Amino acid sequence: MLSRSGLGPASGASWTVRLDGKQEAHLVAVACSPAPEGRVRWTWQLLANKVVELELADSISPETVRQMLKKPSLNRGRRRNGAYRR
Repeated sequence: MLSRSGLGPASGASWTVRLDGKQEAHLVAVACSPAPEGRVRWTWQLLANKVVELELADSISPETVRQMLKKPSLNRGRRRNGAYRR
C-alpha cells in the first residue's frame, strides 16, 4: 500500500527486496530443477519458500518471484531483431 503522496510505502508496509544477479541465477536454477516430492511443478509460493530456505533472502513474495522469472517481451515480427533474414 502506498502512502498518500504515492512516493513510498505506507507506515507498516515495506518494499520487496529484489535478489541480486547471483541470487536470481540460483532462483532460475531452482525453478528449472525437478519439482518437490509430491508436486507436478513448482508454484510461485513453493519457489518463494525455497528462496528463504536456501537463505538467498530473508523473505520474498510469490509475486516478486513471478516478476523475476517472467520472460522479457519480444517483438518477434520486427525486422531488426535478427530472427528473419531478407
